[in-house]
Amino acid sequence: MPTPFGKYDPDWAGMVELPDGGRYTGFETKGTTNTALLGGFQEPRTIAGQLDFTTVAERLGLTDLKYAVVTDMSDADGVLDDAISA
Repeated sequence: MPTPFGKYDPDWAGMVELPDGGRYTGFETKGTTNTALLGGFQEPRTIAGQLDFTTVAERLGLTDLKYAVVTDMSDADGVLDDAISA
């Protein structure tokens, strides 16, 4: 997706199927979940990605579309576990 800071693509996405529907999460994998510590245009691109996911979810009424910055698969598992328990 285009941003004012250059092209941005989330690293990957996961989906958890639940009896009442799916929970979808776009993931950005970084060395830290603190985006303020990212160098160059990584922080503003990551923030722009978050805003894009939020805007799409709000405008389309998608309550199960989320975005998360994670450091590894363990972090992503935690995000998906939270989606299941929500």
